[in-house]
Amino acid sequence: MMIIVALLIGVAIYYLVTGDNPVGRGPNGGNGPEDKLKERFVQGEISEEEYVRMKEVLRK
Repeated sequence: MMIIVALLIGVAIYYLVTGDNPVGRGPNGGNGPEDKLKERFVQGEISEEEYVRMKEVLRK
């Protein structure tokens, strides 16, 4: 029983230290290509025309 508790604590510490959070991953997790594209547009890295064009390419 103590080994299981120690492993759970170790895994929790690992994720806290590395920032490798498995929650939110997947198709709707917010880390997909369209989300990254949206971030670039919001930050002003790409223009609206580039954003629309790239979004259309991603959806094909």
